[in-house]
Amino acid sequence: MNFSDLAIKVIPGLTGIPDFVAEERARDAVVEFCRASWIYEADITSITTSAGDGTYPITPDSGMVVVAVLYVKDENDALLNYQVSSDYAEITLADTPADAFDITIRAVMTPDPVDGTSFPDFIYDRFKREIIAGAKAECLDMPNKPWTDHTEADRQRKIFKAGITRAKIDIATGRLGSSRVQMRAW
Repeated sequence: MNFSDLAIKVIPGLTGIPDFVAEERARDAVVEFCRASWIYEADITSITTSAGDGTYPITPDSGMVVVAVLYVKDENDALLNYQVSSDYAEITLADTPADAFDITIRAVMTPDPVDGTSFPDFIYDRFKREIIAGAKAECLDMPNKPWTDHTEADRQRKIFKAGITRAKIDIATGRLGSSRVQMRAW
């Protein structure tokens, strides 16, 4: 979903708001939703280690940024010990490889807050009401604008935050995304 398409859904009820403001607030809402909920996890592959070098760049898909690294595995699915730079640009393996092998990084991502132009459709499909509410809340809270309404902004923000909570629960219980919690058999 493009942020410009999402902005069109934010504008109704916000008389006089410029399209670019609605688009910026839509991007901000999606970035915050992804950052707070950890809804978008993806594997970063095609990283091949080299003997004697333990540090490698983390390169997410274009328009995305990494906000957390969940794990690093080698080509045999063995978990590796690692450290991540504070800006999530590099990963350093605890044990410098003696031989070359492929690694996979499982990362939590969000659209780039500056250069991102879109986000995964599944996020919009599942949480459109909540994301639109988050964007509207930010617009409605802008001071001294024709569309300013702090009471409605608070109501929309509650919908947005409830969506973040629901996304976290859905992820934790395996109903959305990759499950990190194994459900008990009854």
